[in-house]
Amino acid sequence: MEKEKHRADLHYHGPIGFEPYWIRKQGYSGKNLLKLIADTCFKRGVTICALISESDQLNENGLIYENSVHDRINYVAQTYINNLNKYYKGYHADKFGPNSIIIRKGEEYDLKTLYLISGQTPIIKEKTSGDKIIRFDHLVVGSNQVPNSIDDNQIRTLEDTVKFCNDNGLLHGFEHPSLEAHFGIGLGRAK
Repeated sequence: MEKEKHRADLHYHGPIGFEPYWIRKQGYSGKNLLKLIADTCFKRGVTICALISESDQLNENGLIYENSVHDRINYVAQTYINNLNKYYKGYHADKFGPNSIIIRKGEEYDLKTLYLISGQTPIIKEKTSGDKIIRFDHLVVGSNQVPNSIDDNQIRTLEDTVKFCNDNGLLHGFEHPSLEAHFGIGLGRAK
């Protein structure tokens, strides 16, 4: 039996923001974001896609507010699944566990399937030897409930984040490490 092959995009943000302003500004008003995301993945042959949440809108524990527009996977599920199933012939979507959605398009002989999973870019901060605070990004797949640094007084370091991810069985790794101007950790630290 031939092994099934998958193409994955583990760092997909979609629109800049899911707030009404950004949806309108980017021309997505009145459109089903779940369908747009699925169609983009189907067109590119992607079968596994991590929808990345990133926000400084955090609760007292440094977590993204659940079911807010910043909790992208759950927002998309609550806002668009029923609409997709009702109004778009040939599409069917449903929650697939607590942190993912499965979307199918087509008929049995030409069925396309996408697993849309939750991901996150947690906000990581560390103090340098000169007490300057620098920010880093880290890529997490499988959850968007990884604690973030709340402010410069309540910081979560890269070590804190890696430990949390390892302890909770989350896939994680460096997000654009060589782009230090965009919160990459730098190739020296990556090594």
